[in-house]
Order: sequence, then C-alpha cells, then structure tokens
Amino acid sequence: MLALLLLAPIGALAQCYPSFGGVPVSIISSGGGIEWAVPSHTAGTLLQRNLDPPPLNKTGEWYAEQNGQWPPQYFVKDVKDTNLVVAPAESGLLFVDTIATSQNDQQQMWAMTCASCNPAAASDPKGGELAQGCQIKNAKTGLCARAEPAGTNYGTGTCEESGALQTFDFWAPTSS
Repeated sequence: MLALLLLAPIGALAQCYPSFGGVPVSIISSGGGIEWAVPSHTAGTLLQRNLDPPPLNKTGEWYAEQNGQWPPQYFVKDVKDTNLVVAPAESGLLFVDTIATSQNDQQQMWAMTCASCNPAAASDPKGGELAQGCQIKNAKTGLCARAEPAGTNYGTGTCEESGALQTFDFWAPTSS
C-alpha cells in the first residue's frame, strides 16, 4: 500500500470535491483574476468575462449544486434565474441553457476536482475562498472549461492543457 502512495502523482493525492453549502459563488480563473459572468440572464447567452472593477467576488453569480451522486457532479446555475445552467454549445463556447426537465442531462453537468477545498467559508459571514485550483470537466463531452486566451468568452478544451486558463477558484461573497 505504501508503495502505491509513493508512486501516485502528487496532484492525485491533493484532490478534493468542493462543497458550496448552498451559497452563491464567484468563479474566477486561478491566477488570472478573470470571473465568469453573463451580460444577459436569458437562455442562449454566452458566458463572458466580468468587466466590473475588483473585488470580483463581492457578490455570487452562480450556484454550484451537487447532483447527489458519488463522485459528485454539479449543475452551475445562474443566481438571477436558477432555471438557467452553464453548458457547452456545439461551437465549444460556454453559454447558459434552460435546465433540462430530467435534471440528469450530462451536457449540463460538470465534474469538479480541486487542489484544495475550504467548505467552512460557506458559513463565514465574511465569505472567502471555498475551493482553489479546480478543473471543471463536462460530464458528457469530457472537455474542460477554459477561459479563451483571445477574446472575452469561455469555452471548452482538452483537459491536458494546464495553467490559469483551465483552473478556477470558487469564492463565497466577501464584503467589499
């Protein structure tokens, strides 16, 4: 058993599944300070970078709700309209879509694994970082969410890519 632990990659030992405690969250690119946002809370709207001035996490824009299975998968719901969820379009860009009636649509579900998790931040009145260094992988396509390097939108790409464009931090709202 010890030999297996010694041979395991370091990242595999440090992964966790985030728990958001039902609080709204901000999703911000790790190391990049680029936050997920939508300019309009209507189905079909593409995700864009939040261009508001810092602090980016002063309010939560999303609910990340677990599906109740193990390992967990998540719906990323728009706080302003919880009938809207993040999904990849055929173009590969991310948009908000009307939630499927079965609520089991793999196209609308995401697997999330993080380098570190701090569920206590969900109950802290000052907010804080709930999870850091998270990979957000679509349950149907197996592609990972990423900030598009040229432009203002978010899309998906192979999960072998690394760096701040494809890892995200989740924040509970903090006081400004």
